[in-house]
Amino acid sequence: MDSPLTRVGVDQARRSAAALAGRGVDGIFSSPLARCLRTAAIVGDHLRVPVAVVEALAEVDHGAFAGLTDREIPCSAWTSTTHWRSTIRRRSSTPSIPRRVVALDGVAEYRTGYFAEREVPAILAVLAGQGALGLVVVDGYVHLDPGGRAGLGAHLYRVIAVPVIGVAKTPFRSATHAVQVRRGTATRPLYVTAIGVDPDQAAAIIRGMAGTYRIPDALRWVDALSRTAAPRLDEEL
Repeated sequence: MDSPLTRVGVDQARRSAAALAGRGVDGIFSSPLARCLRTAAIVGDHLRVPVAVVEALAEVDHGAFAGLTDREIPCSAWTSTTHWRSTIRRRSSTPSIPRRVVALDGVAEYRTGYFAEREVPAILAVLAGQGALGLVVVDGYVHLDPGGRAGLGAHLYRVIAVPVIGVAKTPFRSATHAVQVRRGTATRPLYVTAIGVDPDQAAAIIRGMAGTYRIPDALRWVDALSRTAAPRLDEEL
């Protein structure tokens, strides 16, 4: 199970970081699982060294159940040990996916209706130096209504002039134009909006992204990295 790091784990990570200070650590390799990423982030921040995520270090992938809530797992699975075990596989054969994490010294204060003021600079920092881009996928909406009220994706598009696809996990009341995309066996849809690319094509791209679960693998890992390797690494869970 990809469980979060506990308070005890956070304390142990801090003590480990203190013990490693001055020992010539140049970098840290981490499993992509949340508790390991959190530990590596705490230690890496204390030592001021980069953290590299290595897929092959992951312990266990729960197969078709990964990323699902209890309610999304078929009832029959809870009563069938054989079925449960058959969905579990080792991750060691999974190819490594390049990741980039950037810690910012500060972010804009939160203001209702101005979410992009905080998020766009962070995205630009991650994209900096990555060369020519053909498409960017963000967690959120491009437009918030059919009339074109700008969401995160539209604000980003104005800066980078590259097609942007927004993938939201929850519905937004006024975003009636969003295309609903269902992936895997999940019953809940994702809500896809786009700029610079046809909405139906955008939906097809998200539907075809790697991963057999509701949320594409790439977006799941971005979410995990942003939660565990954020600038404020010493916050208690």
